[in-house]
Amino acid sequence: MPVPPQPLSDLPSFSPYTFGAMSLGSDFFQLEKDIKLARQAMEAGVWFHASPTYHRGFCFMALRLAFDQARHQTPPLIIKIRDHSPTVLRFEIEDTCRRLGLDSIDIIQLVAMDQGDDNLARDLAHEGPLAAELHRLREEGLYRQATLFLTKPQEGYLNKIWPTGLISSVILYWNAVQRACADSDWAYIEENQIPVLALRTLGGGFTNLPENLRAEAETLLAESGCTDWAELNLRLAASVPLLQTTIGGTGNPAHLNRFLELQAAPSPLDPTLTNRIITWRENLST
Repeated sequence: MPVPPQPLSDLPSFSPYTFGAMSLGSDFFQLEKDIKLARQAMEAGVWFHASPTYHRGFCFMALRLAFDQARHQTPPLIIKIRDHSPTVLRFEIEDTCRRLGLDSIDIIQLVAMDQGDDNLARDLAHEGPLAAELHRLREEGLYRQATLFLTKPQEGYLNKIWPTGLISSVILYWNAVQRACADSDWAYIEENQIPVLALRTLGGGFTNLPENLRAEAETLLAESGCTDWAELNLRLAASVPLLQTTIGGTGNPAHLNRFLELQAAPSPLDPTLTNRIITWRENLST
């Protein structure tokens, strides 16, 4: 029988901003700079998002060295885990714990490596080998919660996985110009009040807008009273109750300072403006 997902209340409280470690390790010879940046985010008490694949593993090297400098400040972690098979799933979780010096991962991000043949959805929905391994790994205490990465090609994917109780949230690209999941999946999220972790939120795709849409975006930014696009995106996320945190990566200390400043008190936007921005965003893809 399907079991209900574990409540996110079992985890440490989410910070409005989650530090994305995807830039750490890009230049091995800048390792000390990366460690310092990670320590800055650790001292702010925010969540971290990382992956063993970032920059051939040098991201994890920077994180481990930063964590070892102040183990009492080790942050709650969302770790992207490859899930091609039970063997790979277990290896990545155990290897992450070994490499980062952890007893357990707070949230693992399932990436649905076999999207083409719907492998993960079928396996989890029918208690297949991946589902069995996820149960075992959670029972062993190697991870606490799982989140599912959604993309637009996965329409109808979520309604097969959510009822299994194996995930407690979803993670997707979400900002003022992008909501990267199918309409049917978003409707299912709203209907079932599924918690959402927002990727690519700060900065959020604005730089990729065609020139003919930039004027409209600038008008919305001006009406919001926000000083920049990062503030607008963070306040927009704070205006949507389902969004638990906003994940933004940076390797720039000044940018991180700005994100941490904004996340200290992200006041929601006016509801009318929130609806206008979301309607405008939806029209971008039509």
